[in-house]
Amino acid sequence: MSDFSFRAILQEVTAVTNERGYDPYEAYAWLYEQTIKKGLISKTYASTSITSGGHARDTSLEMQHIIARNTESARLLAEQLATDRQIEASSTIEPVFVGKTQWTQGEYMEF
Repeated sequence: MSDFSFRAILQEVTAVTNERGYDPYEAYAWLYEQTIKKGLISKTYASTSITSGGHARDTSLEMQHIIARNTESARLLAEQLATDRQIEASSTIEPVFVGKTQWTQGEYMEF
């Protein structure tokens, strides 16, 4: 099993994307290359709501607060699922670990 995790590489793709100004395709190509180099194989995709659903139902919140709260809830959920051995960070793609980029919502979905 690899010592690397998708969590770490998704955080790294964020930094590389912001530093180099990658568009979604370039970021995906970089991510794919890194997963091959590090021997990562995805078995699970754990998606959560970041911009809609969850805290977005609280109409008193501004979008930046919705995103922050949904992101924190998703990370806590991911941690609990890993603790409970429902998922493994070494084989689970958790998009919540992609941080803030310059992309629009559509570009993020393309990625």
